[in-house]
Amino acid sequence: MICWQCLTKSFVSSVLSPLTSDDFNQLQSQWEGGCIFSVHDSNLADDWLDRHYEHKFLLNLHMREIGGPVASMLSVDVPGLTIFGSISSEVIKMAEGLAKLSGFPVMVRPTTEHPFMHFK
Repeated sequence: MICWQCLTKSFVSSVLSPLTSDDFNQLQSQWEGGCIFSVHDSNLADDWLDRHYEHKFLLNLHMREIGGPVASMLSVDVPGLTIFGSISSEVIKMAEGLAKLSGFPVMVRPTTEHPFMHFK
């Protein structure tokens, strides 16, 4: 996995804070056996994709047969975008451009991992 980060001050300040130990204790008490899970909420990235769906850059990405972008999470408190393609200079350039445009980290995953491939 390759990740391009373009974190700006406005993006970092808009990220939700991670769960606190009190949050984990409350979650732990709700599950038999004390299971702990993490919540990865990509709403910021989802919202950005919804607002920019028709953007020229995203349309160009699709014309080049690069899968995505799909909202994803880099970690529990850092939303990002994922594109799917071979690791080529073209795909890397597109990932860098998408990171600059969106302000989100962008991951490049193999085409075979694109979630829509499972529905064909």
